[in-house]
Amino acid sequence: YDKTCTKPWVELDYEIMGNQAKPGSSKVWTNMFVGTCQEHWQFITLPFDVTADFHTYAFVVTPMSVSFVVDGVTYRTIDASGYPDIRGVTQARSLTEFISVWGKT
Repeated sequence: YDKTCTKPWVELDYEIMGNQAKPGSSKVWTNMFVGTCQEHWQFITLPFDVTADFHTYAFVVTPMSVSFVVDGVTYRTIDASGYPDIRGVTQARSLTEFISVWGKT
């Protein structure tokens, strides 16, 4: 991760913000970084309170698309055919996974 935006990287994000979680509906921030800090963000609306139970968050990444999947349901798909760095990391199988938890205790 390059906060200075001087080196290219690929990053896929789900960001769950407590103030966006409500009974019956929650907004979750999704993002795809490519190149040097080129963001492609969008909120997705999930039909449940994300803080009320455990859920499975996944990405389905192919050379042509990136999908954001929650509990087996696809909520967002990005056409990645115009992003050679997505094709590169999928072909090289060089994505690294990690989880960050932000907030107060």
